[in-house]
Amino acid sequence: MFTDPNLNFVKNMNPYGKKGGPKHQEKIQEIGKNIEKKGLIAFFEYVFKINGRKKKKRYADVVGLSTEMELIEIHQVGNKNKNGSPIKRERDAIKDIEEYSNNKNIKVQFHTYILLFLSVIVWNHMSKIIITFYDNNYF
Repeated sequence: MFTDPNLNFVKNMNPYGKKGGPKHQEKIQEIGKNIEKKGLIAFFEYVFKINGRKKKKRYADVVGLSTEMELIEIHQVGNKNKNGSPIKRERDAIKDIEEYSNNKNIKVQFHTYILLFLSVIVWNHMSKIIITFYDNNYF
């Protein structure tokens, strides 16, 4: 929950929790179906133990496992910057999984999903704050 006492503005930053909103979940399900088409098992919210970092575990949105339960693919879904790179939170998670887990030989495949363009302007007597969300596919 975000509260700004100067603006009397309260907004739940992520009403859907850590699993993401409907578009995020839709993309994860799409990836899971593609994994299964390859003859692999799709496993959602796969936990990686992280060694020597602030966060002790990271969750990949979906992974592909062989029938012997060997990790084959790792997929992370999130937002990207205007330059096309994953946002910092996603970069940090990818780095932790690739470099600080016991699965260093498998690269994380990053996917984006669509967000609608929305710009919110909040005024108070002292300043103007512009909060912009955008569809990554337009920039």
